[in-house]
Amino acid sequence: MSDQTIRDLDKAIEPEPEDAKAYLNRGYAYFQKGDYDQAIADYNRVIELEPKHATAYYSRGNAYEEKGDYDQAIADYDKTIELDPEHVTAYNNRGATYHYNKGEVDRAIQDYNKAINLEPSCSALVYINRGYAYDNKNNTDRAIEDYDNAVRLCSYETELNRKFTYWSIDEVDKRGRSEVDRVIERLNGVINKNSPETADHYYYIGVRQLFMNDGLSARRGFEIALMLGYHDRKKVEQHLENLKNRE
Repeated sequence: MSDQTIRDLDKAIEPEPEDAKAYLNRGYAYFQKGDYDQAIADYNRVIELEPKHATAYYSRGNAYEEKGDYDQAIADYDKTIELDPEHVTAYNNRGATYHYNKGEVDRAIQDYNKAINLEPSCSALVYINRGYAYDNKNNTDRAIEDYDNAVRLCSYETELNRKFTYWSIDEVDKRGRSEVDRVIERLNGVINKNSPETADHYYYIGVRQLFMNDGLSARRGFEIALMLGYHDRKKVEQHLENLKNRE
């Protein structure tokens, strides 16, 4: 957010120095700007004014995570969940902190499971995160299932493409592969394992092409899978409906 936005929020706080919402909004503005210390200061003020403000703890946890203070981030996510046991994104973010920053994969999967159980049609990012966690445990079948759910449940034009565009630029492993490359590599393994005459072969070609943002080839893969009698017709039809809405 712009400096002008922050100045406007400063003016809003001046006559109402005990307005928790104003501090929360300014904290979010500082967070968006990358000024995490100022954001934390504002979130602290919200918590002083309203000690049971779950969103303030959650937002402060995000700021601490960005600063690399992972233990404090987890503590704030813990408090968020204590105050709001159905806070799906707090479970996801705590799981991601355990997973990517502390290497506690099993602990992360517990949080991803909780987020998905609370809201099965939740963010594609939760399924992607859990898929990576299963990949880390060499459980390819479970990983592929989560990658499939991610592309099937997400909004193609917004969430998935935005996340993957970011990851493909910034998140690479020691071999120089992006996160998308890792998913495609796993899908290629499943595709190659199945005979070209099978419905499974074409179904996972469709899933792979969605990760490659190639809707036309994805549609062809799903349509052939249907013609060959793929066992979960409803799931294929949902992919095709999503592609239709995308056009």
